[in-house]
Amino acid sequence: MPFEKGKSGNPGGRPKAVLELMQMARKHIPKAIRRAARLLDHEDGKVVIAAATFLADRGMGKPSQVDLDLGQLSDAAIIAEVERRAELAKQRRVDGAGAESQAGPH
Repeated sequence: MPFEKGKSGNPGGRPKAVLELMQMARKHIPKAIRRAARLLDHEDGKVVIAAATFLADRGMGKPSQVDLDLGQLSDAAIIAEVERRAELAKQRRVDGAGAESQAGPH
């Protein structure tokens, strides 16, 4: 059923228990980040990738879905597209840094 225009689909907001759980979990974030950073030197490559992904997702935001049919592109075309998208992401971070520092994090 669609929502009525101008009315919240959840007028009561998040349940209190969910907010309390979020507050409790947030207290452990600094410790989790420190632990993940230490795991970057782990001997198991899978652990390193998991730690790096965790840190990158929280530090840079999770990457958006890529809508490419890689099976139809040459290796050179795939590399060029990845580099193009990386440059766009870098530029967005640079352009957004000034606005974020003035307005605070989103």
